[in-house]
Amino acid sequence: MQQLPGMALQQGLDVVANSILKYFCEVVETIGSLDLEEAAERICPVVSVVLKSVADALMIIRSQTPKGDDAKHARQMTLLLRLMELTAKLPKLEQCGSGPLHTLQQGLVSVLPLLTAQLLQIPKLLRSFYTVLNEISNLDAQLLLGLSPGMLTVVAESLANGTQTHVAADVQRLSIETIGLIAARKLSATSPLDMNMQSNCSAFCGPVLLHLLRAMLVDPGGTLAHVDVLSDTIFALILSEKASFEGLVQGLLIEVHEVHRQGLAAAFTTLVTNNGFCEDYTRPRRMAFRANVKSFIEALLHLISQHAMPLLIQ
Repeated sequence: MQQLPGMALQQGLDVVANSILKYFCEVVETIGSLDLEEAAERICPVVSVVLKSVADALMIIRSQTPKGDDAKHARQMTLLLRLMELTAKLPKLEQCGSGPLHTLQQGLVSVLPLLTAQLLQIPKLLRSFYTVLNEISNLDAQLLLGLSPGMLTVVAESLANGTQTHVAADVQRLSIETIGLIAARKLSATSPLDMNMQSNCSAFCGPVLLHLLRAMLVDPGGTLAHVDVLSDTIFALILSEKASFEGLVQGLLIEVHEVHRQGLAAAFTTLVTNNGFCEDYTRPRRMAFRANVKSFIEALLHLISQHAMPLLIQ
């Protein structure tokens, strides 16, 4: 059967995109493994162009593809994310806005609009996406907080989805850890965020904190697998959102069966008062808060067992 010109063009672009991305993945991986600073500085602007060009081409192809066929482009999307992941491992050079951090921020702006719900159901691609977000947050979470509010919302919702218990354990841990890194950035005393980024951080931290707290109430036992990283993340979120934390708790108490409310209110109070709780995100304070979270989970499990019913009203 003779192919339509449009289909042949799409297949040709797919082949070219795959070849270009594979080549640059190999180049960037070699530069990163050898820690070649000068080469890293030279390659980053080129990688920026490659990421944007391939993403733009995929956007054009997708506009001509029937709805629901996004999975056809999973290979290119996985390679795009792999290239970003490798770029994050390059020597950190920020001269004239052309280093790895600048490249990663530009890459996110290009790639995020292409990540549909259908694509994020593909395990390998999903894992690559969360790895990229985690690598960026480890380098400088400010890159994520500098995104537009709409794109930051996409990141927040994606990370919240990644914390759910049905997700693979390594992806779940990556998501929780990344949320904590973003929240902790606001607590940095060395370089305070500007007003826009503070606003973005609050818009990110509040909903994600509510999501994690509600998930603990739904399945307290399921949170034990990652309790240490979860504790650190919740601690950072609470410190970042001190002004709204009490309101979030009051809202959750309304969703709880009346028989549980008094016990749950007491458990929340203990969570933020035991072991000398203070507004200091240092390792000793994080370790103390981990003990608080474990006690909090035990209290939740006790309430469920005592009254033989879930905490939240279905």
